[in-house]
Amino acid sequence: MPNRTTVGASFFNGQFTAIKSIPENTNFKSFVTNKKLIINTITSGWLSIYDTLGKNILQQNLTEKTSSCNLPNKGIYILSFVGTNGNHYSEKIIVD
Repeated sequence: MPNRTTVGASFFNGQFTAIKSIPENTNFKSFVTNKKLIINTITSGWLSIYDTLGKNILQQNLTEKTSSCNLPNKGIYILSFVGTNGNHYSEKIIVD
């Protein structure tokens, strides 16, 4: 029977594969209700919303705490938020 240390890729021989877990984003949260986007942030920054073709649908300066904005139509959108602290957050949202 083959031994795992003598066959296969060498990185399988170690205990760990060096895959790091991605921490859950707690600085930027968003959800959609009735075509309205609600955003909770702990820092102010600049929000851009793009459609699936890459067209910029909306740009808005956000302050700390909770902000909201109206979304155009049904579809899939990408949120891109750049905080004043330099952190960048991206999320996909679906409006139905």
